[in-house]
Amino acid sequence: MLPPSSSTSNSDQKPSSARPLSSWKRVGGTAAWFVVFLGVIELAVWILFTKTPLAGSALHRFLWYGTSYEAKLRELVETPNLSPHSVLYAGWLDKEALRKLPSDVDVTIYGMSFSANLAAAMKELRPDITQRNVGGPGAPLSHTYGIYQVDRELRKTRVAVIGVTSAAVQEVTLMNRGSLFTDSPFPYFFPRFKMEHGAVVRVADSLINSASELRTALVDDPALWERQLAVLAANDAGYHRFFFASDPLDASLLGRFIRRGLSKNRVQSYSSSVYGSKGFRRESEAVQLFRGLLKQMIHDLREENVAPVVVLFTLQGYHDDLYGLVADLLRDDGVPYVNTFNDCRSDDRANYAPDMHFVHGCDLTFAKRTLDLVDAAMAGLPTRPAGVK
Repeated sequence: MLPPSSSTSNSDQKPSSARPLSSWKRVGGTAAWFVVFLGVIELAVWILFTKTPLAGSALHRFLWYGTSYEAKLRELVETPNLSPHSVLYAGWLDKEALRKLPSDVDVTIYGMSFSANLAAAMKELRPDITQRNVGGPGAPLSHTYGIYQVDRELRKTRVAVIGVTSAAVQEVTLMNRGSLFTDSPFPYFFPRFKMEHGAVVRVADSLINSASELRTALVDDPALWERQLAVLAANDAGYHRFFFASDPLDASLLGRFIRRGLSKNRVQSYSSSVYGSKGFRRESEAVQLFRGLLKQMIHDLREENVAPVVVLFTLQGYHDDLYGLVADLLRDDGVPYVNTFNDCRSDDRANYAPDMHFVHGCDLTFAKRTLDLVDAAMAGLPTRPAGVK
C-alpha cells in the first residue's frame, strides 16, 4: 500500500490540532454565558427585593438569611422607630439599664427567655412576691454570670433563681451568640471565662457594652468595630470572620446561599463536639466551664447571703442530660432545684409551643415548684434582704 500523500496527512492533522482550541472556546463561551446568567439573576433579585414592595416580604428575609452577622446587626441598628422592647436593647451588661429595674426584691431571676417566661408565670401565681428579672434572649450561663457580677452591686434580694438550658451549654465559650447562630441578631456581648487550675477566671471583656456603643461602632467608629472583632478572634471559640464580619458576599445571592450552607455545617460540627449520642462530652471545654460557672455563681450568691435556686430547662433534642451533668454539684452543695424534664419531658412535643418554648401549662408547673423552693428559702433566711446597703 502506498503511503498517504502529504495533502492527506495535512488534512488529517489540522483538525487534531484545532479540536482542543475549539473545545476550549466552547467551554469558555458556556462559562461566559453562565456568568452573564448569574449576573442577570443577581441583578433581578436585587431590584425585585430592594426596589419593589417585595423588599418587606418573607421571601426577602429568606434570600438574605445568608448575610454576615455584621450585616444583620447593621440593619438592626439602622432600623428607625424601634420598640423599647427590641432585641437591640436586651441583654447588655449595662449598669444604667440595670438601674431601671426594681432594686429591693424578694427574688431575682437570672437567665434567658425561658427564665423570663418562668418569672411571668411566678408573677401570675404569686403577685405578692416582688421580682427583678435580669438576663438576655438566649443567654448562656457565661452571660448570666457576667451580668450577675454587674447586677449584685445594684440590688437587694433574698433569693436568686438561676435558669440554665441544655441547648446553651455549648455557648459558654462564646462572647456573642452570633458567633454560632447567624440567622438572627442577638446584639449583646458578654465576657469570656475559662477554667484555670480548677477555678473560673475572667479572661476577656467586650469593648461594646450597650446598644448606643454598638451603634457608634457600626456607624461612626469602624476602628472600634475592628478592635471588637479582634477581641472575638482571640477569645471566642465559635468566632470565624467569614461568618461574622461583613464582606462583598453580602451583596450576592449565590454568596449568601454558600455562606448559610457552610454556617449550618459549622454549627453542627461545633455542637457535636459538646453533645453526642451519649450526652454531654465531659472532656470538652464548654462542659467543664459550664459546671465551673454554675458552681461559682452558687458560691458567690451564698457569699452575699442570697439563697440560690437552680432551674434546669431541658429542651427538645435532649434527654435528661442537663440534670445528669450537674446532679453531683447540686447534691454536694445542697442546692434546691427544679428539673423541667420531670414534669414536661423533652421528648413530648405537646409540651412545646411553635416557637420552641414551653407551653404555658408547663411554665405554670415550673413556677409552682420554683415558688415552693423560694418560700422555703425565704423562711430560712433573715428577714432583712441581702445586698448592698
